[in-house]
Amino acid sequence: MSSTLLSPELQPHPLALLFRPFTPEEFADLVEDICANGQHLPIMLYEGKVLDGWHRYQACLKAGTTPQSEPYTGCDPVAYVCAPSICTGARRA
Repeated sequence: MSSTLLSPELQPHPLALLFRPFTPEEFADLVEDICANGQHLPIMLYEGKVLDGWHRYQACLKAGTTPQSEPYTGCDPVAYVCAPSICTGARRA
């Protein structure tokens, strides 16, 4: 993962908003997990915005940890965002 410090002013990419926001309980659980175990997956950036990992990004900031990121370099950002939800019924944080 990149060690680039992400700005607290980053915005979600419109594709990141295709899914419902976390409930307060889900978000609190994610913050707690990041505090205890660190960030497992990088935050994916596309067009200067958070493509994947919006909740993870905000949870890292809330936990006081440096969010780790990578640029999205694929050719189909829609498929990248939607595939985990369609295939497993789950989504990345």
